[in-house]
Amino acid sequence: MARPSTPLIDKDKTLEVALEIVDNEGLAALSIRRLGKELNVAGYSLYHHFKNKEGILVALCKYVLDQIEYKEPAGQSWQATTLDSQMRAYEILSNHPNIVPAIIEHNLLGVRRYESEQVARYLADKGLPAEAILALIECQAILVAGFLSLESLEENFSRDASLEVDAPYLFELGKNAEFLSRAQLLKLVTLSLIDGIEKKYSLS
Repeated sequence: MARPSTPLIDKDKTLEVALEIVDNEGLAALSIRRLGKELNVAGYSLYHHFKNKEGILVALCKYVLDQIEYKEPAGQSWQATTLDSQMRAYEILSNHPNIVPAIIEHNLLGVRRYESEQVARYLADKGLPAEAILALIECQAILVAGFLSLESLEENFSRDASLEVDAPYLFELGKNAEFLSRAQLLKLVTLSLIDGIEKKYSLS
């Protein structure tokens, strides 16, 4: 369908409404027709900003990722900056878990994330070699994707009674264990990653 010559709706408003749909009802609920209905416009009006539903979805992914704002470090170490970047990304994305599968499917974590570009420049200014910077960015993307995609053990134990039969020892361990939160676990693993990069490339 040809794009309308003038926009009838604001692009950011469209993405805001699209995100509400996905947050509340999941990716399957998002469609041209549904979005037009929520915006009180005909579906074809969306074609001024987006080529098709896939275009809306990619734009929505980037809209969420753009919320992970880069904050210029003020006198802190590159290690602290790397950790802050990771935890900020996790916090933003964990608020919108339904969009995460689309972000992963379209490979929009890692180097395609705007904040990663800024962090990379900062780390280069701090003297980190290219190999260390790229390793950090790739590992950070893998960690965030994994932590957001997989159900936690605590959730698994509370939801799936069959584990008492299928994994009795682990189930027994989980009954009385004090689980770390996902954020606490991610921080722990990210600190280990940073430590490993330091040792691998003799950094400080």
